[in-house]
Amino acid sequence: NARKRPDLLFLADGTLSAVATEDVDLSTGVARLRRVLLIELKKGDSEIGLAEIHQADGYIEQLLHCGLLDGPPQIFAFVVGHRVASRISPVRKVGENCRIEALSFGQLVRTANARLFRVRDQVQERYPKTGLEHIEWLQERPEQMKLLSMEAPATDK
Repeated sequence: NARKRPDLLFLADGTLSAVATEDVDLSTGVARLRRVLLIELKKGDSEIGLAEIHQADGYIEQLLHCGLLDGPPQIFAFVVGHRVASRISPVRKVGENCRIEALSFGQLVRTANARLFRVRDQVQERYPKTGLEHIEWLQERPEQMKLLSMEAPATDK
């Protein structure tokens, strides 16, 4: 039951979150779990080492062998902490379809900002008007207001 599934699981030394997507096989019409994103956030001044990588590996193995999945999905696990130990490889492959990546909070924030700014720039390029200008434009067109099931405001023209 999706309502009883936790979005975040709080552990003694961090927080765990997982999100999954499904695909529908067009030939059979059957939905299958396609990708799972697993994020483990370690606490404060933490260093990501082998133990943290092995913990994520354990989560992946448990998911793959739980007996509840229809076929093996791709699982992308990110272990996020203050810093990544210099003595480990930050990227690990698990089986054929799974990957674990260790990264710092800073890397995660920089990546998110880069992706969001690119989206923001594309939106600004496509829609150069401000939100208020868009609302005023809609209000000037009664046919648009009808689509929104709203009455156009009376104008003093």
